[in-house]
Amino acid sequence: MEFDLKDKLLRREKKEQGESASERKNAPEKERASKGESSSEEEAASLDEEAREEDSLRETAEDKFEAELAAAESLKQLSEAEKASLEKNLSRLEQFALRLEQTKIAEYMDYLADPRRLIRMNFLMGLARGFGFAVGLTVLSALVLYILQMVIRLNLPVISKFIADILIYANEYLKLYKFPA
Repeated sequence: MEFDLKDKLLRREKKEQGESASERKNAPEKERASKGESSSEEEAASLDEEAREEDSLRETAEDKFEAELAAAESLKQLSEAEKASLEKNLSRLEQFALRLEQTKIAEYMDYLADPRRLIRMNFLMGLARGFGFAVGLTVLSALVLYILQMVIRLNLPVISKFIADILIYANEYLKLYKFPA
């Protein structure tokens, strides 16, 4: 019942729009006939263009109206199970939209769209990585040297001799190239 009333109202509005468009189209011709003016080719061409535009607008309005009618008809024919399924899918779609908002993908797209901000952030991240690499390598090297000193102090037969030989070669290398020890 509710859809029938909406359909009637939409049809009435469509009729009124169609009638007012045809009156607007014929109004310039009536004025010229009453004034006795002759129309030139330019005026006729502009009127033809206006008429075509109005026709195309009317056709698109008719198409939209028919699509709305078809949608209303299909909603009337849905069973309760189909309506429940439709509502379930709609709620899932709303949940998906909410999750998409929570991921802040719009902010990420804004970030990617601004080249200056992108370059600045990548530069700062590169500096942080380089600093982190340097500090991490220093700490790791100190830890390895500490462990090697402990192994030498334990005086394990094979490993201690091997490490002592490495240290002797390193000291000779430093003396050879005159690095201060």
